[in-house]
Amino acid sequence: MLRSRVGRRVFLLFVACALVPLVVMAALSLSQVRDLLIDQGNTRIASIAKGYALAVYERMLTARDAALLIASQPENATSIPPSIDNQYLFLGRFDERGHVASIKGAPPAEVAKLVAEYRGMASPPATWVRSTEGEKLFLLAADPADTARGLLVAELNPAYVWGDADELKAGMIICVVDSTHLQYVYCRNGRELGLPGLLSSAGPNQEPGNVTWSKEGVMYRGKVWAQFMKNDFGAKDWYYAVSVPEDDLLALVHAFRRSFGLVVALSLLLIIWFSVRQIRAMLTPLGDLTAGTRRIAENDFSTRVNVNSDDEFGELGEAFDSMSVRLGRQFHISRAHADIDRMILGREDLERITEATLRHLRLLVPALQIHGFLLDRADPLSGRRVSLRAVDGETANTLRVESIQIPESARPDLAGIVPARRVDSGTPPDWASADEPAGTDGQWVQPLVWGRVVCGWLWIISPGDETIGEEDCRTISDLAGRLALAISSAWREDELYQQAHFDPLTGLPNRLLFSDRLQREIARGKRESRLSAVLFIDLDHFKAVNDSQGHGAGDFLLCEAARRITATIRDSDTVSRHGGDEFTVLLADIREHRDALRAGEAIIAALSAPFTVAGQACFLSATVGIAIHPDNGSSAEELLKNADTAMYRAKVAGRGQSLFFEEKMNAETVARLAIDRELRQALERGELELYFQPQVSLASYQVVAAEALLRWNHPQRGLLGPGEFIAVAEESGLISQIGRWVIEEACRQIVGWRGEGLVLERLSVNVSARQFRDADFVEHIFRHVVSTGLASSIEFEITETAMLERMDLLMDKLKAIADAGCSIALDDFGTGYSSLAYLKKLTVHVVKIDRAFIEDIDKSTESLAFVEAIIAMAHALGKTVIAEGVENEEQVRLLQERRCDIVQGYRFSKPLARAEFLAFAKAHVRG
Repeated sequence: MLRSRVGRRVFLLFVACALVPLVVMAALSLSQVRDLLIDQGNTRIASIAKGYALAVYERMLTARDAALLIASQPENATSIPPSIDNQYLFLGRFDERGHVASIKGAPPAEVAKLVAEYRGMASPPATWVRSTEGEKLFLLAADPADTARGLLVAELNPAYVWGDADELKAGMIICVVDSTHLQYVYCRNGRELGLPGLLSSAGPNQEPGNVTWSKEGVMYRGKVWAQFMKNDFGAKDWYYAVSVPEDDLLALVHAFRRSFGLVVALSLLLIIWFSVRQIRAMLTPLGDLTAGTRRIAENDFSTRVNVNSDDEFGELGEAFDSMSVRLGRQFHISRAHADIDRMILGREDLERITEATLRHLRLLVPALQIHGFLLDRADPLSGRRVSLRAVDGETANTLRVESIQIPESARPDLAGIVPARRVDSGTPPDWASADEPAGTDGQWVQPLVWGRVVCGWLWIISPGDETIGEEDCRTISDLAGRLALAISSAWREDELYQQAHFDPLTGLPNRLLFSDRLQREIARGKRESRLSAVLFIDLDHFKAVNDSQGHGAGDFLLCEAARRITATIRDSDTVSRHGGDEFTVLLADIREHRDALRAGEAIIAALSAPFTVAGQACFLSATVGIAIHPDNGSSAEELLKNADTAMYRAKVAGRGQSLFFEEKMNAETVARLAIDRELRQALERGELELYFQPQVSLASYQVVAAEALLRWNHPQRGLLGPGEFIAVAEESGLISQIGRWVIEEACRQIVGWRGEGLVLERLSVNVSARQFRDADFVEHIFRHVVSTGLASSIEFEITETAMLERMDLLMDKLKAIADAGCSIALDDFGTGYSSLAYLKKLTVHVVKIDRAFIEDIDKSTESLAFVEAIIAMAHALGKTVIAEGVENEEQVRLLQERRCDIVQGYRFSKPLARAEFLAFAKAHVRG
């Protein structure tokens, strides 16, 4: 018991609570008894002292009276009666001359001095007692026979006066002090008391009462009694000090202490026995409960405490055992939850999560067999069955996993089942295997539902009829919910992986998955020193088809293009849709660079074959850029960037071809990025300006119009033409901002020239296809051109490339601009694919023949015939014709003979700055 800290504390508490009051009570009792006994002893001693003093006083009176009686006898009576003989050591008469008549004994030496002292008193008392050194006691009285001068002197016998010492109590000490001379009259063994000193130190009105002193280690207590002596003996008071050993006074205390100690010891033993009994009665069940608590802390919930008591401890033991059972179940349920949640978060295999769920159910629910039916999201008619079966009559512990077909009609009715529901026993259902026991009591079904999606169900076969209770059903439902979450998470994981790594339209790997595979191939190539290639593919003219025939046709083309590209490469290679109409291909483990080129050409050939969209033939092509690892890059980003650069270069070179990446392509890309950055700054700094090339009428040789051409006054590179930065502006989107500035600047020049006396028919401004896609393009023209009254003076030039992108949108915007009074010119006529077909549909006022046809009309009859046909056709449609790039007089003559309306070129003037153009135009217009 005392090995327990609680036992020791309770024991000490019991003992302290009982012993401390007992000890305090004993101490107080002893103190009270001691004080009481001392008070009683002092009273008794005082009584003894008084009695003794009175007895001495009586004996002295008797001795005096006897002496006077003897002295009154006739002178011839010289003997003393035997009865009083012992009272005196000396008895005699003194006459006035000092002669002594001895009645008994010889006179002591002190007698003469005492007689002289007595006679020397002014008023001597009738009887005078005087003590001397050696404790001799003398009695002087007037002689009855000679009352005039005679004295009766007696030396009293101390034995008679002080009495028999044997009659006193053993150990009692009596001392008598004469207060006149402060000397002992009588003292037996008590001089250590120092009674004369006590009397001398007392005040004038004080007399000593209680006295304490020690002798040879023995403590004495005494009482002083003052005996009045003056009336009968003519002396001052005598002080009687009676002392007894303190132990004699406290004898009862010592006896009480011995008996009290025995009582205390017996009481303490009784308290200890009772304490031990009660502590054991409390600590034994408490120890059992503590041990049970430790077992619970160690996850042992099977042992019971079994407290055999009919008090609260017994009730606590029963409650503890009940709590242990509930905690054990809750612990197993919590551990099951934690295990399943951990496996879900760790993205474990779904079959392992199902197995863990079934095994936890086996521990929590009595079951012969537990089956989990997991549906396949991709194929709703198929699934898997994960089963725990019984072996040799034991509980379910053998796992089996098998694929099964589960038609919709064969599935159990899972509607409205929240906890597990019992189903009719009998013939096993269709989705059970043939070896399931028939007629087994207690078959239970629990659906696996997450949200509103049924993921499967659990089938539990119990060994008895009512072995699965309501709480077990809730446990099954709870674990089933987690398993359903795992299945749903696995489905969602597959869906997210599909969304994150595959293109939803074509089903090809997307950019992320392609990059991952490319990085793996790069790592493999570094380990094994193998070549690999990245092909960057862009579909040519896809946008035109997509805009003209709709996005549905575009999606069909993308899917068909993905299929054709995939069909041209090996199974070990990867095709990815990079975005829009761009595809990438990873050629793994190629032997030489030409393998990548052959693959690119095969892809181009496959994509150049006609596509049939909605019953109509459609023609596309492709441009391929090729980057080789490790020659053209050591990382996935670098290879993709370089392949893209090569593809862009192939497009610039004419499309429909494959090109390898070269280092100079990268340098060109860096230069284009620098141009883009500096061009943005140029807009802010006002570095752009317009140059003007005159347009001369062949009928009058006068300047009738001009074309505004953009120039960049670069702070380091000087004056730059549009060919050096317009393409970059198109790609970056800056062309829209630049185009707005050009229109606004052209309007300012027209107004300025008019103020200076120059009036032209029109000023042409080039507009890119990108500008037509801006939502506010037409609004900007109305705000800065139409509303200012300059509509008839501004001409907008568009290229045939713009016609191929969103023809419907282009026609609507051109019509709106033309209806506002502006002139529309079709630039670079003859270089496109369908300009002749669309010319009659477009709202175009001017046709500009491209310089590629003009430069050799004086040398080539084919070019001259083509130009002649264009002029005739344009005139037939009511269009004005302008020829660009006219360099010599012969070209002017030939064009004039074919009735060309206007020409521009170096034959008349190069593009001029504003001031130079103003001077030139004024010199070549009618005055």
